[in-house]
Amino acid sequence: MKSLPDELEKYMQQQGLSRKEIASKLGVPYKTAQCWFAKGKSHYDPSPENQLKIKRFLHPETHPTLNAVELQQPDANSEESNRSVSMTTPTAKLRNKTLRDPIQVDIELTPLEIRVIDTLDFQRLRYIKQLGTASYVFPGATHTRFEHSLGTLAAAQIMIASINNNPDNQLPIELDVVKLIRMCALLHDVTHIPFGHTLEDEGFLFDRHDKTGKNSRWEKFLGPSSDIGRRLTEGEGEEFRQKVVKYLTTSRNQVHTLEHPYVVDIVGNTVCADLIDYLARDTTYAGLKETFDPRFLKSLLIASYEIPGKPEKSFKNRLVISLLKDNRVRRDVISEVMHLLRLRYSLAEKVYYHHAKIKASAMLIEAVQAGLISKPADFSETKLCEMKFGDSELLVRLMDSKVPIATKMVDKLITRALYKPVYMLTYSAPTTEDTSWNEKVAIIEGFRENHKKRFELERKLEQWNRLPEGSVIIYCPTEDMNLKQIKTLCLWRDGEIKPLIEIPGEKLESEAKSINEAHKELWKLYVLLERGLPKEQEIIHHLASDCLREFSLSNCIAEFRTVEKPPLERYIEDWAKSRSDLNVTITEKDQLIGVRSRYTERLTQTPPSYKDLEKDLSDIRRVK
Repeated sequence: MKSLPDELEKYMQQQGLSRKEIASKLGVPYKTAQCWFAKGKSHYDPSPENQLKIKRFLHPETHPTLNAVELQQPDANSEESNRSVSMTTPTAKLRNKTLRDPIQVDIELTPLEIRVIDTLDFQRLRYIKQLGTASYVFPGATHTRFEHSLGTLAAAQIMIASINNNPDNQLPIELDVVKLIRMCALLHDVTHIPFGHTLEDEGFLFDRHDKTGKNSRWEKFLGPSSDIGRRLTEGEGEEFRQKVVKYLTTSRNQVHTLEHPYVVDIVGNTVCADLIDYLARDTTYAGLKETFDPRFLKSLLIASYEIPGKPEKSFKNRLVISLLKDNRVRRDVISEVMHLLRLRYSLAEKVYYHHAKIKASAMLIEAVQAGLISKPADFSETKLCEMKFGDSELLVRLMDSKVPIATKMVDKLITRALYKPVYMLTYSAPTTEDTSWNEKVAIIEGFRENHKKRFELERKLEQWNRLPEGSVIIYCPTEDMNLKQIKTLCLWRDGEIKPLIEIPGEKLESEAKSINEAHKELWKLYVLLERGLPKEQEIIHHLASDCLREFSLSNCIAEFRTVEKPPLERYIEDWAKSRSDLNVTITEKDQLIGVRSRYTERLTQTPPSYKDLEKDLSDIRRVK
């Protein structure tokens, strides 16, 4: 077998290139290249890095991230190489760059990818934390959407290389599709706003970042007039920009309509580049000693899959995990894929929905909602998209907003004065005997349809218990807890392609269902109370009792299940105590409760003012 220098020398002879010219094209010093061709003691083989450069130069078709044109770099000693290269002009001669990343190690970027990254819209991701408020619990979890986007690109390239190097793969991924996959992976999170998942999926304050349609964030960040959109068009043409948008915005149930559905599979299906990067990155920065073995990626391939539910047979190329080798079941691959899904649940349980993170998230949601209600123009989705410094800028703007609840929440977040849970509802699997989950879903739907409803209920609970504004917070996330359904396709016996959970005889369906069920059980509704209030214990029991009446569902916090007097009765008693000069009798209290109960049947109604009670008392005494 010929050595790399021999192959390179043969190429030089065919092309009529000198050693100096080839060194320039490879981007290595001339003296280094001379040593590859030297004889005797002065000879040494290329370093691993330079071996890779030579392989990419000689065989660009097997290393599609670089091509021969991109490798034509100026001589290291030339005047051109000493000039700074502009990243803003499309005509500038840009080089490929390699970034060092703590998770994916070296991430190689093409000139177009560099130009996209160097836009303001992409750079803002540096200031949006990947895990939102998790750093209040895990101090190391301060990594950002910027790092994760680069990591997803790197993970996608690893998957592409695994597919193209798999001898069983009959459908290699071509260079133009490789460019599309890499760009989609790089831009998959570009539409995120500060504390995005918290405000969208837990607070229902804004539409999800991946929502499509007219005036969506995709139009703002990747539209033809956006900075990123223009650079994509300048680099690869308008058709390429449109493809990137199309592949990023096609819903999961319409993926089969795309020309290359496996692009979406690689970037964002169940087992995908997004998952591979965020599992490794989130566990590392949260300080968890959990990991997975990426060796199973060698089993990836592209295969023709029959689209289910079509009257006529129709096939599309999809990403598939081969579970067979020489017709033997690869149980190690099955085990590793299931481990990946268990790790996904473990992260959700330990990090994403940690009880202290939930409290911090609830306080942040309350601050933004207060700002949105009082000053909608200052805290609209458009304004959040324009924030250059992400999470920190949002917190500063809330603090400076002069909206009392918003400033109060941020002040408490800064000192980590987290609220205390006094009422809690949990997930309960629906059965014929227990239909409470349907009632809980109705609560979620009510808050999702109108986020102001939650805010108004919080204020009413405060008024009935004579608490200052911002003392009570209701936290109610979406019922699916952002769970992606397991839809990974697998190659099985006789060339049959099935979803992972339908593989027979491997107990995968029951295990997948148990993972999904465990994920659902992470759902919790909390009513939280500010700490350090006067008569705190008394208020806790009153508030918990009021929530029981409001939601008509038993409190899952056992110590706060006591049923107190109705809020109207307590309210009138407190008023009578505060006005001892009026000498209100027990009979008069009962009469006042009877009068007022006609107007205030539920907590959602505003309690009477003390002035109204004085007028009612006066009327009662006049009748006497």
